[in-house]
Amino acid sequence: KPSKQHESPSLLFDPLVASDIGADQIFELGMSGLQELIQMDSRFSVFEKPLFNSTQIHKPFNRALSTKDEAQKLDTLVGQFLHRVSPFLLLTPAHKALEHLIRRYSIHKHSAEDFLGAAIPFHHTPLFARILQLLELTHPRWGWLVDGARRNASVISRSVLIRQA
Repeated sequence: KPSKQHESPSLLFDPLVASDIGADQIFELGMSGLQELIQMDSRFSVFEKPLFNSTQIHKPFNRALSTKDEAQKLDTLVGQFLHRVSPFLLLTPAHKALEHLIRRYSIHKHSAEDFLGAAIPFHHTPLFARILQLLELTHPRWGWLVDGARRNASVISRSVLIRQA
């Protein structure tokens, strides 16, 4: 387990608390979320083997060791999952599944724009503000959004989104 000073990015937990939750627990949480999503929409089942594979959980994923092709395939899968989960984003099962993807694949870094795309329909919710704080959006076009979210951790109004578009 990581030390108390280490913070882990998390949608569900305080970063210090998240650092004390093991990969096995995060995987189980994510898998339960995925199973609940599959019950609501069977099309989620295609993500079980490639993104929620229990045989891989004890092998830490290191993107730096992936080939370019492997990284692109992962990005595509994650993008498809985020697109599919968007309508369910306000539901707890989605949060659980995303928690696993954040911890295992660092989707808040490597798929930040896809994650933003999935969340933007919910710009008026506290969840959107939480997701913005988590995302590592590096492109300058998102500076206004990131700065606003970090400054006041509040929801983004529709008029602000339209003005910036």
